[in-house]
Amino acid sequence: MFILTITSYLAAISVVMVLVLALMSARALHVILFQKRVKAQRASENFDDFQRSFLDGSVSASILHNVYKMLSEEIAMVANLPVRDTDSLHKIYGIDGFTGINMNDLIEMLSDRCNIDVKFLEPPCPLYTVGHLVRYLNSAMQASAQQDFRPRMNLNEKAWCEPILSM
Repeated sequence: MFILTITSYLAAISVVMVLVLALMSARALHVILFQKRVKAQRASENFDDFQRSFLDGSVSASILHNVYKMLSEEIAMVANLPVRDTDSLHKIYGIDGFTGINMNDLIEMLSDRCNIDVKFLEPPCPLYTVGHLVRYLNSAMQASAQQDFRPRMNLNEKAWCEPILSM
């Protein structure tokens, strides 16, 4: 009797685990297909296009390179996914979603790679897009260099706090 109960319990756990894995696999497949479609639509785009989207030249090349590399090669489920400044961090890259990486983790990883101290600098607004993230890191880099932990934002750049979601 006792062995039958344990066997039944283990069988139920196995069924639940199979269902969970199936759901996770279906979600992963959906994300991969979505990212493949995005990659196909952006077949001619690369890092240079991403860099040109920050035309004013005030953003550190190190930040641009590290953000692009991390999102395109390390976080995206499809290798070498072209990155746009207007990309939704949540919808396309799964930040605070399917990747298991939250925004604080992403900021910490990138700030470490770029040698930026972000401990005392809160984003002035939610970071919805890649452009928001880049501008926040750049602002933090400038503040860190000046030991002034207030967000640096040109009055003309207030628009970067508005959500711009692509795709």
